Amino acid sequence: MADRVRDIMETKLVTISASERLSTVDDLMTLGRVRHIPVVQAGRLVGVVSQRDLLKASLSALSQRSEDERRAFLSVVEIARVMSTPPIIVTPDATIEQAAAIMAHKKIGCLPVLDDDELVGMLTETDILRWVARDARLRKLLRAIGAWRAACLSAEPRVKREVHAAQALATARHPRFR
Repeated sequence: MADRVRDIMETKLVTISASERLSTVDDLMTLGRVRHIPVVQAGRLVGVVSQRDLLKASLSALSQRSEDERRAFLSVVEIARVMSTPPIIVTPDATIEQAAAIMAHKKIGCLPVLDDDELVGMLTETDILRWVARDARLRKLLRAIGAWRAACLSAEPRVKREVHAAQALATARHPRFR
């Protein structure tokens, strides 16, 4: 069975109201080291604000403005004016491959995860890259176990039991390889 979005999504989310100012988003992104924040209004997802949205709304990095002038500008602009809306979403049951295809096609860096109408998580490019890296490491480990097992097929019964136990442990910890 394919891995699902629910297996790798982030569930500890910080959300922000559409009426908040961009300066608040700037602070949250800096302090929380995140690039995407779901925007909610009356408990419902209405958009996503990204670091890219913040940069587009800010005075150009090439401008001659000071940091104080930039902060003053950000403190008067509401998130609702720059957020991406309507949000492109995914369900927790979608496969990671489906979610990655949506992100690539839409050229976006995250997908809010909704179960019915409830925001239950956020899937980012970083989550998908971690999954890809883990998947590659597991395939390499299982190949090594397979080679070791093949080399030990003619070995004594105790060694065979240890090989089988190691392989069972690897697959038990990682359901993708069952």
